[in-house]
Amino acid sequence: MRSLADVVRKALTNRTRRLLDFETASLGGEAQVAVMDSVTPPKESIFKGDGVLVTPTPITAGEEVQVWYAGSLAKSGARQVFLHYGVGPGAWQQVRDIPMTQSSPSVWTCTIRAASGGRLEMCFHDGAGNWDNNFGKNWSYTIHTGLRQ
Repeated sequence: MRSLADVVRKALTNRTRRLLDFETASLGGEAQVAVMDSVTPPKESIFKGDGVLVTPTPITAGEEVQVWYAGSLAKSGARQVFLHYGVGPGAWQQVRDIPMTQSSPSVWTCTIRAASGGRLEMCFHDGAGNWDNNFGKNWSYTIHTGLRQ
């Protein structure tokens, strides 16, 4: 038989696709769960060759998406990195620049909420005129509705 901790860990990991710390306790005969989001920066070795990691994938409209960046700007020692993103394809809509947080010396991260439909299109800049746009291709992810066809 699986413990409550195992059941909660599996449920939370499947739902969020992130590692979470939690504590379980019994209070008045009912199980109580306290969840502490303790996302730690991924090891640089898990990034693709382009230095970008997006979780979760596939991306579902309305869900939070965590973007990790360890690309050329991070490696060059940028003092700040911004995620520049919008909804495509074609001309980007709802374009935003979000300052990222440095989670380790060469890794930056931020969390955004996926828009509905289309594609999440993104690139990065340091606010000083230097851009990482994946050699002009940007990074692009389909945003799913979450509905089964």
